[in-house]
Amino acid sequence: MSKYTFLYRHDEECAYIELNAIGRFECGHYFASLRISGASWSGKSRFPNYDDVETVLTETEYNRLFTYGEAISELGYGIEKDSARYKLGVTMSESAQNIIDKLNSEENKQFFERIQEDEIRVVQDEWGLSEEEVRYIFDYSPYGYKDRGLISYVWRNAEEMAREYCWSTGVVDNDSFVSNYIDYEEMGRDFLRDFLDEEQYYELDDYRVVQIYV
Repeated sequence: MSKYTFLYRHDEECAYIELNAIGRFECGHYFASLRISGASWSGKSRFPNYDDVETVLTETEYNRLFTYGEAISELGYGIEKDSARYKLGVTMSESAQNIIDKLNSEENKQFFERIQEDEIRVVQDEWGLSEEEVRYIFDYSPYGYKDRGLISYVWRNAEEMAREYCWSTGVVDNDSFVSNYIDYEEMGRDFLRDFLDEEQYYELDDYRVVQIYV
């Protein structure tokens, strides 16, 4: 399982980068592109204007990382090892090493801890969770995401979760008598047993159920 490292916060959204992918030669014929994602999104790398982000990187470093991402992707596929394109990719990746080192540094760790403290307060206010509960959820994030985007929803209990699932999937509707015959509490417990191992749901001590993005 890949671990992501904090890259920036922009417009109340944190972005993380898979540092191990930088410079990695994939499947024997191409270099991995920059892999940037958030707790609830992934895909194409996002590089907002530097003035609009919070990051440990300087503007020069930030823009160099963006330029590297574009250039390494433009090398394309079908690269033979030890060819001119391969050597160029290696050189480009080595030139990004100081940026990798900075994102891996204690400086960035401390920078993200300050961001995280703010994110904890936001989650507390939004979902009515205690600081201890938010830290618990953040600590069990499978990819290292520790921000507001991690939490999809919080139900009062497993029964409420099951009821919403049935209504949202069309199992029951406004005219359905089926709802009278469903044991929502037992269904909710079954959901938790099925999904807890997938790290998608967490049940808190007061029986509230937290769904996270995975």
